[in-house]
Amino acid sequence: MKQVFRLCCNQYSGTKRVGLCIALTIGSLLFITDYCKGQASDQPVEYETPGVIDAYEILPPNLLEGKDFWMGRRVVSYGLNNRYTINSHFGKFEANGEEMLHGYHTHVKPIKELVPVRKFAVGYTSDQTVVATFPIDLLYWTELADLGSTALVKLDLTGRPIKKTELWFTGSVTLRAMQELNARGLVINERAGEVLMPVTDQ
Repeated sequence: MKQVFRLCCNQYSGTKRVGLCIALTIGSLLFITDYCKGQASDQPVEYETPGVIDAYEILPPNLLEGKDFWMGRRVVSYGLNNRYTINSHFGKFEANGEEMLHGYHTHVKPIKELVPVRKFAVGYTSDQTVVATFPIDLLYWTELADLGSTALVKLDLTGRPIKKTELWFTGSVTLRAMQELNARGLVINERAGEVLMPVTDQ
């Protein structure tokens, strides 16, 4: 760019040279700005829209009858949460994925230590595996899933190496979420409830 300025501007003298150099400078700045905007818009961060389940579409009619029963029509699946509150007609219920770590400790392999990550805790085993458990029916690739998985990938346990990170879900993950999580080197285990919470334990 400097050579172009020198070549063009040296052909003129005085006011014309100054004017031409100013014009070239402004034009170059506009070009660079447009180019950068174009680069930024070429790869926008796209997330999936969480699904909404209509209970009446998946449950038999007249399953619940009477004044004491009520069925919520809209159930939204959110991101990578392992602890959340379910508000229902019958009251509030807590879904706590950290309780699944006990199942992992009992039925898979012993957990040596619990480590806080963002708003939840993960397990750390003697074979240097980080274990995160989530009571989620279907994980979509959302901003929360992005942030949560990024925190797990960047987890730094001073003096304790990490060989692999496993995510255990009671349900499953979408194809997009699976691709994104695998690209980050995370090991995914779906339908983990059968392993971590067998019927004999419930």
